[in-house]
Amino acid sequence: IQVLKYYHSDIYIENSAGMTSLDVAQANSDDEAKEALLRGRFSSEEVETDFLQERLPQLIEKTLSSKNDEKEKEHALLCLRAEIRVATSSMTSVPKPLKILREHFDQLKEAFENIDPTSRRNRELLADVLSVLAMTLDDKERDCLKFRLLGSNESVASFGHPYIRRLCSQIPNEWNSGGSDHSLLPLVHSIIKYCLEHNAETEACDLLMEIDYIEHIEEYVTEE
Repeated sequence: IQVLKYYHSDIYIENSAGMTSLDVAQANSDDEAKEALLRGRFSSEEVETDFLQERLPQLIEKTLSSKNDEKEKEHALLCLRAEIRVATSSMTSVPKPLKILREHFDQLKEAFENIDPTSRRNRELLADVLSVLAMTLDDKERDCLKFRLLGSNESVASFGHPYIRRLCSQIPNEWNSGGSDHSLLPLVHSIIKYCLEHNAETEACDLLMEIDYIEHIEEYVTEE
């Protein structure tokens, strides 16, 4: 476990620019480097489970503890977001980190509601985490979308296609219930752009039609 912790931090801790080694590999379309990093992380599924069951509750505790200063909490939240980002990069079922973390959703949601408004950075990072966790729950309150709008504007592509599909399912309801203002448009733009770049034109058109915005489709179309 100690060796894995060291190896984990080398790959997943963000640098001053908010980038991890995986981010750099992704930004440069270096799929081989990314796959090599992921393959080398754990020697077996059992080791991965043991590591996550120890690691994630520790990060939750650091996030919630009043004994930790804002910098320590920020570090814990960055690690949590990194775990989620990696887990959702190729998601066919609910990944282990999300299964573990969603049990703490209510605690984290309460912490968000009580967070110091001046701690803007930590508030946004916690919103990022809550938004993705809400995707795995029976999200009747549209928390996935709610916390997305309160988050750090992390790229929607960071958390995988299932996350984007959940947002697409919630945006029309929010839009038609009175939320059709400029607060949703940047998110809609980023989702449409992502869909068109990843051969998901049908989903892009469906979203635009549901919010009665289909006449703007030409704004997103390129020669490529």
